[in-house]
Amino acid sequence: MITMDTRFNEITALTREYPKLKEILDICLPEESSNWNTEKTIFDLGERNAYNAMISLNLILEELRAGKDVYFKIKEQTGIFLFERHPGNPWCFVYPAGGFKTVDLFHSSGIPIAVELDRQNYNIAVMRGTVGDSMGIKRLLEELAEGISLTIKMFPDAKKYALFGFSSGGMLAGLWGTEHVGYRCYNLPGPEVLICAFAPHSERLMLEFLDGRELSINDEKQLRQFLARAFGENACKEEILKYSTEALVTDAYPATYLIHGEMDQSVSIQHAEIMENALKEHNVACKFRRVADGGHNFGKGYHTQADGWLIDAVEFWKNQ
Repeated sequence: MITMDTRFNEITALTREYPKLKEILDICLPEESSNWNTEKTIFDLGERNAYNAMISLNLILEELRAGKDVYFKIKEQTGIFLFERHPGNPWCFVYPAGGFKTVDLFHSSGIPIAVELDRQNYNIAVMRGTVGDSMGIKRLLEELAEGISLTIKMFPDAKKYALFGFSSGGMLAGLWGTEHVGYRCYNLPGPEVLICAFAPHSERLMLEFLDGRELSINDEKQLRQFLARAFGENACKEEILKYSTEALVTDAYPATYLIHGEMDQSVSIQHAEIMENALKEHNVACKFRRVADGGHNFGKGYHTQADGWLIDAVEFWKNQ
């Protein structure tokens, strides 16, 4: 069992018995992967990251020891982690945060979420989407479709699923629930419920910010970089607005659980407020949990007013 005191070189030694583990380490902790032959310990990753890495590694090792592959590559940089530990039960698809420039798998909104949902007896799929410059929302939605399709082929019970999205992943989750650009475009079953944390985005609101609302020079730079990654360097306003989630909501949109921190400096809570209004206008079942002391990407919400929100979200799903 991995503990806070487990040394990196002890984990490296396990790759001889479980070759797949080396690939997973390179995927999940790329910044630390060159240091795996050192005497550093899991604790040296820092208190928050260390705990998340520890519980993630233990879940992965448990599956590898049971003879399961865990990670399935879809494309060169794209793949999906599958944890089918409760056969016959519904599935939770998780799309982590990362702003489309990093992969937050061992951190707060990735595999640690799978650990929590596993405790609630759900099967879990954690998506690893391609990151980098000018990926484009359409391409990322296609990758999500490939991940869901692969999972359903392997585990037909996965047709019954919830989609959890965090930050940029929540933006994709919100779009996946639409008839215009989401699941219906890929002939796949829709989610029974969407759980969107710190998102989905209103592209209309983001463009209004760029027109001079409440933005510092640094904030404007970061927003332009995000839009370039999401839509391409030369995307026009009309193209970006096609993906403004609240404008795509219809009466057929899935039930949706929103959670957002009032102190979020990266994605304003206004995005969630706009989405809630759109859902109510179309009589879509929804719940909006505001977190007074929440910033951006608080993960499971431990030690904040969001503590227990994943259980609350699952209860919302059960009641639909």
